[in-house]
Amino acid sequence: MEQWPDVKDGVMCGECKVLVDNFEDTWKTCAAYCASLGRTCTGGWEEMDNTCEEEEEIGCYTAYESSDVLCECMTDGLDTACELCPPDGADFLPEKILQASEGDYTCAEANEWVQSSERAERMSCPDAAVYWGRILGCCKDGPPSAPPPPRPPPCDICPDDMVLLDEHILTDSYDGETIEYTCKEAQDWVNTEAATMGCSEAAAYWAEPCCRPGPCVSKCESAAALEYSLPERCSWYGFCNGCDSCSDGCNGKCGASSPFSWVQKCSWEVCAGCAACPQPDAASYRSRCDSWCESKDYTESQRCSWSSCAACGMCSEVKQGYEDSGCPAECYTAKHGRTWVESCAFAECAGCMACDDSKH
Repeated sequence: MEQWPDVKDGVMCGECKVLVDNFEDTWKTCAAYCASLGRTCTGGWEEMDNTCEEEEEIGCYTAYESSDVLCECMTDGLDTACELCPPDGADFLPEKILQASEGDYTCAEANEWVQSSERAERMSCPDAAVYWGRILGCCKDGPPSAPPPPRPPPCDICPDDMVLLDEHILTDSYDGETIEYTCKEAQDWVNTEAATMGCSEAAAYWAEPCCRPGPCVSKCESAAALEYSLPERCSWYGFCNGCDSCSDGCNGKCGASSPFSWVQKCSWEVCAGCAACPQPDAASYRSRCDSWCESKDYTESQRCSWSSCAACGMCSEVKQGYEDSGCPAECYTAKHGRTWVESCAFAECAGCMACDDSKH
């Protein structure tokens, strides 16, 4: 165990898997942690209660916001072998010029970086092949060696417990030109005959910018969350409000599929029998900042959407890049009787830390 840095409480899960401490501050990804040992990452997970039990898979290259994570590192060294072009007749174009804000470079130079230990720390070989080989065009398609197999429709970019940000705009470079498209367009393209990547490749490439947790994720039932009453958890709009347990005892009009928050629905007499009710007075919620709001496992915009976190100072801080527009006083929900979900619907509030850029 002496060769493994930052092992939390000595938790070793076999010969190649450890509970890594100081993850968010020092390592950022399991791939970077494993590379420090001269090993290749084979998996990463959020753990349950500082044990070897896996709660949620995060992979090797996800910059996960948590103080401790399980990382698995294989023993046969750091794997830097990677080919940009698949062996199916596609030709590598080493002299092709690619444009970037920090300066132009060639596909040959990109290929050198792809073969380096820095790439092994920061991104997987399949992701690199998709980005430089196919998106930026370092590989020129040749005649296929065999007819492609039938595509099994449909392909979903996002896993089952996440939702697609349909209108979120993405930017890529192709043949020296900048192209813009939405996550919905990417999803639709993957399910056409024109698609040049498989479903798993598409998910690896677009899941990070295009997918967000759905209205009920596993952590709503975690040990930490269960310290709070069910009505309070159900009030965390956009996070736990869609959990089936919130609508136990409800009639059809108040079920989890209703678009309204539980803070609103519990003020209706027809919803009095729901397990999520009674909610504390809406005004009192909007003037609170509970200890749960300090959890670093979730982004500021996620935490500020919870009605019991509306008055936290972090929510009205100004995001980087919005210094000119700031976070106007009329966006402060504690003063104006709104939730941040409601305030963030206004474009002038885009600079507030509580507001997710993907929603504007």
